[in-house]
Amino acid sequence: MNYKELYQPAHTIIGKGCIQEIPRYIDTIAGNKALVVTDEGLYKIGTVKKVTDVLDRAGKPELSQIRPYPWSMRRRQFTTERDATT
Repeated sequence: MNYKELYQPAHTIIGKGCIQEIPRYIDTIAGNKALVVTDEGLYKIGTVKKVTDVLDRAGKPELSQIRPYPWSMRRRQFTTERDATT
């Protein structure tokens, strides 16, 4: 068989001050960079900046300039066009 396997462990922390703990959890998986997946709302209210500031201070830069897949752009365009007609 010719296949690939991807293991993506997930760990969720919730509560006051949890953003400050992110670098510690990155260390537990021997990581040195972070992929921050977010939405426009969290960006607008400043949550993304808080997270990236903590990552920068810890020397764990976030991956940046990642472009969406072309199919997601088509879906966004379709949604926008559909919303304009309703």
